[in-house]
Amino acid sequence: MVFALAGLLAQPLRAQDSKEKPKAEDAKPPAERPARPPGGGGGPGGGGPRQTPEERLKKISEDLGLKDDQKEKIGTYLKDEAAKLRELRDDTALDQEGRRAKMKTIREETDAKAKAILNDEQKEKWAKFRAQGQGGQRRRPPAQ
Repeated sequence: MVFALAGLLAQPLRAQDSKEKPKAEDAKPPAERPARPPGGGGGPGGGGPRQTPEERLKKISEDLGLKDDQKEKIGTYLKDEAAKLRELRDDTALDQEGRRAKMKTIREETDAKAKAILNDEQKEKWAKFRAQGQGGQRRRPPAQ
């Protein structure tokens, strides 16, 4: 009777052990792992899933009250920025500092293009939006 009871209790424990094993794909080197789905970036230091340019445009459009012609232009700028940032992430020739500098330049270019077609009120909202990290630009708190 004791052995039967011990056998029943051991079953759930074995099931839990099998669930906690890492996936086979996690054990592979990064180059051999399957690609992440679009917009599913994040990862270490990534701050969660990346928004698509379309998702970002929708949010920006609502927050800034963009007109149709502005939406079209900003959408183009965001898609261009996303493509350049994706290309930059795939560039293994740059070190981390070089990558950060290039990323900053890409975002500044997008900001300049966007601000050129925004009114003063929209520019102010755009700056707040980007500073909060919602426009694809993440700000880290100052080092202490």
